[in-house]
Amino acid sequence: MNTNDTMMQYFEWNLPNDASLWKKLAYDAEHLAKIGITSLWLPPAYKSAEGINRCWLQCV
Repeated sequence: MNTNDTMMQYFEWNLPNDASLWKKLAYDAEHLAKIGITSLWLPPAYKSAEGINRCWLQCV
C-alpha cells in the first residue's frame, strides 16, 4: 500500500509551563491521523537550557 506521508510541525511558541502541549497532542492525535498526518515534529520536552522560565528572545 502506497502512502503519502505528511509531517506536521506541532507546537505553539508561547506555551505555559504546564504540559498543555502534551495534553493537547493526546486529545488531537486521533483527528490528526484521520486527516493524514503520519508524523509530527515536536520541540524538545524542555523550555530552554537556561531554565524553564527563561525567554528565548528578549522578554518584554
